[in-house]
Amino acid sequence: MLNKKRGVIFLILIILFISISDVKSQSSNATTSTILQIGQNSNPPILSNSIPNQTIAKNTNLTKAFYLEDYFSDNETLSYDATSMENISIIITAETVNNITKNYVSFFPDYNFTGIRNVTFNASDGFSSVLSNIIYINVTEDTMPPNWNNPSKDKSQILQNDLVNFSASWSDNIRLKKYIFSINQGSSWTNYSEKNLSGTFGISSERIQISASGGTLVKWLFYAEDSAGNRNITDTLNFTVISVSTSTSTSTTSATETTTSTAAASPVSKQIQKIKNFKIEPLGSFKIETLQGQNNIVIIKITNTGNQNINFTVKLKGLEEFYTSISEEEFKLAEKESKSILIEVTPDKFLTPDIYFGEVIINGEGIIVRIPIVIQVNPLNANFDLKLQILNKNKKVLAGKEVIANITFENLEDIAAQKVTLYYAISDLAGNIIDSNQEELNFNQKKLTLLRNLTTLKENAPNEYIFYARAIIDNKVVLASDEFEIGERFNLAAFIKLNLLYIIAFMLLVSILIFIIRYKRNKERLRLLNLYLMINEMKSYLKDNNIEKAINTYIKIKSVYGEPISKTTLENKESLKKEMQSLIEKTNNLQLEIAKRTDDKNQVKNEEISSKKEKQTSQKENKKEINETDESNKKENETIVKDEKVPKNKEINETKKKTKK
Repeated sequence: MLNKKRGVIFLILIILFISISDVKSQSSNATTSTILQIGQNSNPPILSNSIPNQTIAKNTNLTKAFYLEDYFSDNETLSYDATSMENISIIITAETVNNITKNYVSFFPDYNFTGIRNVTFNASDGFSSVLSNIIYINVTEDTMPPNWNNPSKDKSQILQNDLVNFSASWSDNIRLKKYIFSINQGSSWTNYSEKNLSGTFGISSERIQISASGGTLVKWLFYAEDSAGNRNITDTLNFTVISVSTSTSTSTTSATETTTSTAAASPVSKQIQKIKNFKIEPLGSFKIETLQGQNNIVIIKITNTGNQNINFTVKLKGLEEFYTSISEEEFKLAEKESKSILIEVTPDKFLTPDIYFGEVIINGEGIIVRIPIVIQVNPLNANFDLKLQILNKNKKVLAGKEVIANITFENLEDIAAQKVTLYYAISDLAGNIIDSNQEELNFNQKKLTLLRNLTTLKENAPNEYIFYARAIIDNKVVLASDEFEIGERFNLAAFIKLNLLYIIAFMLLVSILIFIIRYKRNKERLRLLNLYLMINEMKSYLKDNNIEKAINTYIKIKSVYGEPISKTTLENKESLKKEMQSLIEKTNNLQLEIAKRTDDKNQVKNEEISSKKEKQTSQKENKKEINETDESNKKENETIVKDEKVPKNKEINETKKKTKK
């Protein structure tokens, strides 16, 4: 009975345990369900724009047709897929653009396929998805070349070394692909690097520096291709470079403005100019060497050094070919306040490699400062390297003198011989060309070094200048440059005018020194003369046996030399007499030595004079002998000639007589 009760209790406990476990599992499932419900995306992806239909030329591929993120949007990362199509493959590729992952679509039709297919794209965030509109893909024959319109240049009158922008607009029925600019500056046609076009409409443009001299007929045109390889060419246009003997430019500034410029085009020294009430760091010029598509930042610090608020404006002039931005274009600085201005300059990745010139213009309450910017844009990928180095000492020259540079080509890959068009020039930091040259070379080795020189103008102001070279090899451009400085010639009149007070003070000091030296010399001579006279006087007194007067004179002589005589010495007259005699002997010996030296000098001079006279007399005698021998030789020659003539005359007379008979 007890065992039955125990069995029933055990069974009840098992049932309770199972039921509790079920309850726990149910509650656990309920909790999990709640968490999942909270994590679900409340904003499903949407199709923000309809994806356009695509047209593809037969036997061509359409890569990077569009980015899917331009048509789908969501607050979560989306994944994409597409419905399959016959005869056309679709690839969706992810890439990072400005730190953002984007997905582009490429289409790859089968070879020789033509026809229309459709596709739908699906975008999903992991919880929900959305379909795109139906996109029709038309693969068709394309035999129609691109159409061109309005080829033009931005200048009507063009001088040698001018920078000119050429352009033309293009349209195509399916898709544009690329264009090439070609120019003939008097010798041969030069093709520049090809650049990409896209879509059904595009503009081709090229910025070229004209190297042709005045009077040269320059021809130019554009080529363009579409995605099917159909090519079209604009008409060949031309212009004549204007001949100008001397070109001068002047700049004027408003009377209410004070202009301070570091631009090389203006006659302002390279030295930092003192600007009233504010300071700019650095106050000079910016030389930037960059690559196509590379971002560059220039930092300029402006400090208010005055005692009142100053309003500033910062602007960029030139550099229209670049993407530019200024952190603050207008601002106010309080007393002693500073601000750093960031200027961002980015060349387009398809911009032609070249040297570009611009300037930053800072205006502070009417005081204008111009800071030149020189940008050297190098190609992203180049098979050749170009280097340039100024060889002038300390990279300094005087106005009107030659600038010498080493230009070195280097073949970075094993490429066959190439024809090189080399252009090199010197210009100021505003892009004004001072001198230039262009030549054609054959580059067929690993390394080639050239020594080239250009000449500055006498009118060039002391400042910084740039020597640069541009080489075109196989339609690719490489660049190199180096800076040099034109120094100031020494101007005596300006130096005297500037330092007149210092010169006068120096001359006075020199004259005073000369006067003091002469005075001391004369004083010493006078002292020696008096000493000599006193010694002769003492000598005469001793000769006359006038000991007292001789002693008095000796005391004077000693006092002149600052040697007083003691009382004991004065009392011993014999010793005094001996001292006086020795002094007289010393003076006599000194006189004899001086006389001997003078006699020796005179003797040497006389010997030199006599030797010179002997040489002169010997030379005269030699000349006489030569003249006499010449005269005797002449006389002998004359007699010989006469003797030869006499028998000849006799023979002639005899022959005459015979003929008469």
